[in-house]
Amino acid sequence: MVSSTAGDPAVLEHREVPAGRGRDRRRSRTVTRLVYGEATVIERAIGTEFELPAEAFWQVHPAAADTFAATALELLEPRAGERAFDLYGGAGLFAVALAREVGTDGSVTLVESHPGAADAARHNVRELPRVEVVAGRVERVLPSLGPADLVLLDPPRSGAGATVVEQIVAAAPRAVCYVACDPAALARDTATFTALGWRLSQLRGFDAFPMTQHLECVALFEPGGVASAERTGPAQPGTGLPEGVPGEER
Repeated sequence: MVSSTAGDPAVLEHREVPAGRGRDRRRSRTVTRLVYGEATVIERAIGTEFELPAEAFWQVHPAAADTFAATALELLEPRAGERAFDLYGGAGLFAVALAREVGTDGSVTLVESHPGAADAARHNVRELPRVEVVAGRVERVLPSLGPADLVLLDPPRSGAGATVVEQIVAAAPRAVCYVACDPAALARDTATFTALGWRLSQLRGFDAFPMTQHLECVALFEPGGVASAERTGPAQPGTGLPEGVPGEER
């Protein structure tokens, strides 16, 4: 059952059906069917209504979307004119929040692999011309995007993985905000950031799933050894440092 913060609920049925043949017959795929309600639901957050498919991802806790968006902005401190990436961007929650901060001189690129969620994001950011939505897997899209000033990612429970973390570092942002629904996956990706010369500078935990063992985390990563207050310019490709700040070859 999907109960939205605005609008009527929807009921979905998920079934596992065979996807393979012969030796591969044990493989299965999930088939989703709308049983009751509308195929599109409306969620309200950060003063905006977001339309998205009933089967698409949205935070379960009614206050989570507002809380995580506010926390991400507090940690990243976006500046007018900056270029930001919103990875695993879903229906556009963080992209809208970032776009308001970087303004018309900045830009936001949202990357989302779920076709329905990507279409919903395009609809939800339609009045923000400096927001681009790219449908595709993050690890395939990110290398072609070039440098960024800020990166925000909200990956699935399995985490971003070493390849994506390496690609993020190669984009040379001044700061990365990581929203994680599994602390263990965040720990694995933190090890990769650390190995690449970055540091975990802030970490916050949220009880977004009351009465369960689950903990949502929001983390801030920065290039190691450089305080955020000292970074005043755009990142130098390949170093993760702004112009004018000396760095070491890795």
